[in-house]
Amino acid sequence: MQNILVDKDTGDLTAIIDWECVSTLPLWRACQPTQLLQGRERAEEPRRERYSVEEEAAVAGDGEFQLDALDNEGVNSLYWVHLLEYERTQLRRLFVSEMGRLQPVWVEEFERGALRTDFETAVHNADNGFCFRIIREWLDAYECGEVRSLRERLA
Repeated sequence: MQNILVDKDTGDLTAIIDWECVSTLPLWRACQPTQLLQGRERAEEPRRERYSVEEEAAVAGDGEFQLDALDNEGVNSLYWVHLLEYERTQLRRLFVSEMGRLQPVWVEEFERGALRTDFETAVHNADNGFCFRIIREWLDAYECGEVRSLRERLA
């Protein structure tokens, strides 16, 4: 409470100093799921049997077999990437659903801020050669009236 200045005559708050580690964001930016829940959308659960089998051992330089350090449980590592995407999609949907139940205004602002968030994403990635092509396609589609999610395209 030592960083809050109050007018002694009126009792009005006049200043707050030392805002270190304090975030101030526009409402549309604050109404976003946490980074943990962001990523590529995957609606269908990956089925393990559709992925190739990965060898459990690899030959080291001295001819000795070593167990795979990542231990992918005998399935291609792409399965685990897809499984994480699917699980994040489910958690994100649950999160937005719960926020809609608890704080409907949050979801309204989240949906209203989608274009702004995509624009912010475009600005942050404009210097990336790979992303630039996707951003350009997104802008062209937007100019033609097609609303797509840039964040989903870049995820």
